[in-house]
Amino acid sequence: MGTLLAGCGRNSNNVTKAPATSSGPRPEIKSTADLGRLLAAGMTTNEIVARLGQPTDTLPSLGGADRWVYDLTPFPAGNEWGSYVYAVDVFITNGYLASWGCSYYTPGPRKVGPEMTILGEGATTSSTQAPTFLKFFIVSSNQIAGGRFIDTDQFPKLGFIPPAPELVISTLKEVWLQEQRPNAGARNPNQNFWEFNFSLTEPDAARFASFTASNIDNKFLMMVGDEPVFSATIVEPISGGNFRLTTTNQVVIEEAKKLLANMAREK
Repeated sequence: MGTLLAGCGRNSNNVTKAPATSSGPRPEIKSTADLGRLLAAGMTTNEIVARLGQPTDTLPSLGGADRWVYDLTPFPAGNEWGSYVYAVDVFITNGYLASWGCSYYTPGPRKVGPEMTILGEGATTSSTQAPTFLKFFIVSSNQIAGGRFIDTDQFPKLGFIPPAPELVISTLKEVWLQEQRPNAGARNPNQNFWEFNFSLTEPDAARFASFTASNIDNKFLMMVGDEPVFSATIVEPISGGNFRLTTTNQVVIEEAKKLLANMAREK
């Protein structure tokens, strides 16, 4: 199972804005320990800006907290994957720091800046390999005529899906992968999660917006080709053609990376 989130743009009008002034240049940050000395739960937004300056991004509310993003000079995270920390996410509730966490990347075959690892170049029209599609199914607890019951190691007793998907996407603008560290107050603060970021073409963005708007509170299953890779509940319409899916399941991560690398990209 995973989580479905809307893709966030820069400087939304629906967030807590940073105060206009700061106390000077940001201290040098070379480790998460340095961040821990600068940030503490309960700090005011004025105190945050005094220590870190103006945020790079301010993002819409998720789960009741606004998110300020501060880009950092990347430094090694010190984990087994050889990841780097490239940003810190500060979550604000009612004008106070509720929690913070780091954004990570792991160097891969193709990297664009410090913030993302691109998953493959994508298929071309001359490729002899069968094309790969994203297929979206709405999952039901009730049996569906001609449908299929999903019960796999990764998705045990998930539910029934219809014989045909409700939405099929054949071409992506882009897809990239980020490794994220949970906030200190998370249920399992030592378990990193992975975030797949999808950017759709303009026609598919409209179709995806309609699909999500029509299925609020319904569970969906996304297949890449014929392989189930993500399931989550749709909690809001997602417009703009950008969305994120998160998971902690390493088997799903590796399978999704392999399959998504073969999808066609918009030229």
